[in-house]
Amino acid sequence: MKRSVFSKIIVIIAMILTLGFVSCKNEITDDFEIDSYSQSIIDSYSNVGKEHNTMLNDFFSTFDVNPRTILDDDLYNKRFEEYFGNDVKVLKFTGFSSRSNSQSDIGIENAIVYVNKIDSLLDSESISTEDFIREVTLIEVEAIANLSDDELQPFMCYAEVAKASCEFWNDNVGDISPRASLGKKIKACIASDALGALFGATATAALIVMEPLLYSIVTANPPALPIMVSLGAVICSAASSAEGYRTGTNVYAIPESKVLSSLKSKKY
Repeated sequence: MKRSVFSKIIVIIAMILTLGFVSCKNEITDDFEIDSYSQSIIDSYSNVGKEHNTMLNDFFSTFDVNPRTILDDDLYNKRFEEYFGNDVKVLKFTGFSSRSNSQSDIGIENAIVYVNKIDSLLDSESISTEDFIREVTLIEVEAIANLSDDELQPFMCYAEVAKASCEFWNDNVGDISPRASLGKKIKACIASDALGALFGATATAALIVMEPLLYSIVTANPPALPIMVSLGAVICSAASSAEGYRTGTNVYAIPESKVLSSLKSKKY
């Protein structure tokens, strides 16, 4: 029963509400024009990426950690725990096939097609920041036309964090900014950030259904649901980003306690 109600709520409002902020129109090259409906969806999710970058800046500035600085593991781990909690689940991503039985993948099977398209851009040897953002936007437009509403929210969280992450790490890693092409370190960070948003969105949706207080809030106030899911995606993407930067590998992190406490403390 809970899952049925949850699904109906997501279908009605997941596309058009996010963190409750007004967004600006995304830039795209002159030879491609986005239809107004797709642009409105992209705009509505752009703040997920912006809030991801804001949280990363807060993480590094709060603990006086510069992304350019190489920290010893003990110091970095201590600061990571202070910020995201001591119960963060960190998993190395080895592909969707190895996660075929994962609860977090239920409901996003079709979205994975578009996730893989974006992921393949990171395999390019010479893609630039500008081209990466442009190509991700083109994939978003395609996904908006083909995905169901409940599949679209986690995908859009993934895509918008990928674009925002590209800009954040391009500005904070290396000696040349903007770079002509994305380096290996930046690509690993982008992959982790975006995966954190994708799995963070689906994990948060599951937490809402299982947590009585949160479920009662979205039942009484349906517009709170996509706000919660997007906030969870932001937190998980930032945690994944911080961990991905430290390890230089594709990982995703779910700081469950921080997500729950943030959702419960927010006014809806």
